[in-house]
Order: sequence, then C-alpha cells, then structure tokens
Amino acid sequence: MANAATVLDSVMDRNLFNQWFDDRMAQREAEHVPSMTIIATKGTLDMAYPPFILASTASALMRTKPESVNLIALFTKLSST
Repeated sequence: MANAATVLDSVMDRNLFNQWFDDRMAQREAEHVPSMTIIATKGTLDMAYPPFILASTASALMRTKPESVNLIALFTKLSST
C-alpha cells in the first residue's frame, strides 16, 4: 500500500510541476522581446555596408525596442580592394 501512495505522490508532484512549467513558459512567451546580434569581423569596406544596412533595418522593424539590435564590427584591417 505504501508503494501505491508513493507512486500517487510522484504523479501528483509531476502534474504540479508540469502545470507550473506550462504557466512559466506562457509568461516567458508573453514577455519575450525579439533581439538580433550581427557580428562582422573582416572583409573589405564594401563588405562592411551590409551589416550596417541589416542592423538599421532590424532596428526600424523592432519599433518597440530598437535597442535590442546589436552590431559588433571588428574590422581591424580594411582594404579598399
């Protein structure tokens, strides 16, 4: 009989956890803010423009929180050719 009680407690705990988890995931989904990070590391000056265009477009599309767009440009040796 004790074994059946242990199994029942285990199932109840699992159901309680599942309910808590579903509630927490729904709350997280409701509070979700889309974000984007673009990392550009090397290339010519012509290759530097697309990340800037992507970042400004993404910022315009995310009107509610444009600060959620990050652009990291690490061009150490840009060449014009």
